[in-house]
Amino acid sequence: MTSLLLALSLSFPVLAGPVTIALACRDEAPCAVRGNATFRSVADPSVTRSLPIAGNRVTFAADAGTEWEVSVAAAGFWAPSVRWTAERPQTVRLWRTGRVHAVIQAKEKLTAVRLAVTSPPDPRRAPEIPQGTSFDCSSASASEWSCDVPATTLDVAIRAEGYAPHYLWDAKVPAGGTLRLGEVTLQKGGSLLAWLDPETLGRLDQPVKAILRRESLPAPSATAMRVSEPLAEATFSKKGVAHLSPLPAGRYVLEARAEGHVPAQLNVEVYEGKESAVRRPIELHPAVTVRLRIEPALAPDGVPWQLELWRRVPYGSGSEKAGGGAASQEGLFEAKNQAEGPLRVVLYDGKRNVLDSRELTIAAGGGDSTLTLHPIALEGTVKIGGNALPRASLLFGGSGGAQKIRVKADEEGRFTVTLPRAGEWPVDVTASAESVATTARVTVADGDQSVAIDLPAGELSGWVRDSSGQRLAGARVELFAGGGVLSRVTDAEGVFRFRGVPAGALSVRATDPRNEEYSPESRVTMADGGGRIENVELKIESLRSIHGFVRSGGVAVPGARVNAYALLGGTAQQERVTTDLQGRFALDIPLASATVTLVVGVAGRTLHPFTVVPVEQGVEVDVAPRGGELRLRWPAGTRPIRIVFNDGVFLPLPDLMEWARAQGRAPEGGGVVVPNVAPGRYQMCTGPACTAGTLAIGGNVELDLTPLLTTAR
Repeated sequence: MTSLLLALSLSFPVLAGPVTIALACRDEAPCAVRGNATFRSVADPSVTRSLPIAGNRVTFAADAGTEWEVSVAAAGFWAPSVRWTAERPQTVRLWRTGRVHAVIQAKEKLTAVRLAVTSPPDPRRAPEIPQGTSFDCSSASASEWSCDVPATTLDVAIRAEGYAPHYLWDAKVPAGGTLRLGEVTLQKGGSLLAWLDPETLGRLDQPVKAILRRESLPAPSATAMRVSEPLAEATFSKKGVAHLSPLPAGRYVLEARAEGHVPAQLNVEVYEGKESAVRRPIELHPAVTVRLRIEPALAPDGVPWQLELWRRVPYGSGSEKAGGGAASQEGLFEAKNQAEGPLRVVLYDGKRNVLDSRELTIAAGGGDSTLTLHPIALEGTVKIGGNALPRASLLFGGSGGAQKIRVKADEEGRFTVTLPRAGEWPVDVTASAESVATTARVTVADGDQSVAIDLPAGELSGWVRDSSGQRLAGARVELFAGGGVLSRVTDAEGVFRFRGVPAGALSVRATDPRNEEYSPESRVTMADGGGRIENVELKIESLRSIHGFVRSGGVAVPGARVNAYALLGGTAQQERVTTDLQGRFALDIPLASATVTLVVGVAGRTLHPFTVVPVEQGVEVDVAPRGGELRLRWPAGTRPIRIVFNDGVFLPLPDLMEWARAQGRAPEGGGVVVPNVAPGRYQMCTGPACTAGTLAIGGNVELDLTPLLTTAR
């Protein structure tokens, strides 16, 4: 990506003066730019000045304080227009351009084809090329189409009036070159008609926006975020009607939003070339205000609490921010525009430690809630094998915990910490200089004033070889111990070392960060009282890429969630991917894996497991559109160790529990109810005790291990 910097340097008196515009390449030697810079008055758009760029400079005179829209037209370059006030310097970024070429097939002759940037915004910074930036492009031929756009990697949509947009992700446009898309077929777009119910319409005095998203499962991935980007937006008319078009055929979630009201969501389906309508009018209910009282009123470091509020949504990452800010000195915070139902509240102190993260249930009328913490100030020591562990970093709550409090020990392993509650705490302990990366557990009682962490003396060491057999420096090594995951990086000789390893069964594996290839898990046992396990060799296995397609009823499904398990050395590492707009997914599996288990979840349809043989032309799975309810029961304190679908497909219990939560059915201590799973035969076993049943479409089946295990005892 190459760009230019367009710098406006001012050299005029307060009332008026010349502006010198200097153009310079950012990433290359000085280059000649030929074209024009246009200045359009914001106060009176009919006032424009177009001046030639000569010697990479333009001179313009403006009265101080006046506002102008500045745009540049130069062959081989592009820049978004910027608003400039004639009082201060301004920098405008110019991009080198490249060409996008396609052979467009459509049922009718096209008079105009546009290309629009659809790249989702980065929440960490404003995009350099704003989402929605459009390029109107014409071609000499009705089918041969090309468009000059900024040379970079973009998500784009090709649009023509009356046709559904054609989306393309990661379009890499070369500077001065051409990206050839080949044949692009545009389909006649459908449309959707939605309306508000009369009571809602009569109550509203502010605009209501209609937002249409693809029906997809939320997931923490870039693909899931892309799939959930709005395809169309409209504002409801004064009569309460919104019309969205043109739209590709498919299943969608329609959302209606208005300030001060709870967003409403409906599942809808759009058909090619037809106008669809929502089955019932949309109702919007007034949002509620929640008043939160935090006790104690101030965070442990004496500053007001910082809060973040998050609500669940059925798209994107699965949650969106619902508010936040600082509480008062009295520990009060008023959260407006909230919806009835679950709301997650996260409390931070002044150092961004997470002191609490809990889910509240908001009542229909809002109201007051009190968040009570019982902080305990402690002095502590951290040791390993009875000796002080200097300069250790401690994370109370652990990396995966709802509460996270970070502290640093001194040279003698001493530290102070204020915890938000008594009870048991996992503590991640790292000290790179001492080769320590482990997790300990401590119990703090009310009234305690000190805490001691004495890590076990167990050590585990070895080395990592890459797929060619060479020692691998910089490999990530993960040690699974006591329900936690510890991590180290190999040194220049490919050697790793863990200290403070707890007793019990351990497994360790390595990953090559250059290509994400990984090793089989190596299983070892640390004796009680510690000891040393040495010379553990982890051999990275080569990976191969496979791709596949998810369909349901023969129709491609975007936004499906695919959990893949490829067997390697007796274990299977989970890979999680989301299908793109064509229902396609890609993942890397070990070269030695002969089969792969895919557990596929599709929003509005079912969870369906498959076992597939990876082939070069790709694998295809067709998810059952409808299913039934699977009820699993087992004695409290136990877990099934094997669940099988249709006499051969391994179905991990965590996947079933994840799907149940997504359907609003939280697992219980002695079982889980899983709606919308594919029809077929299911078997659940613990040791030799097994129970099985066949699930029909629209039916339910219960598998209960309780009587079998009770009889066995």
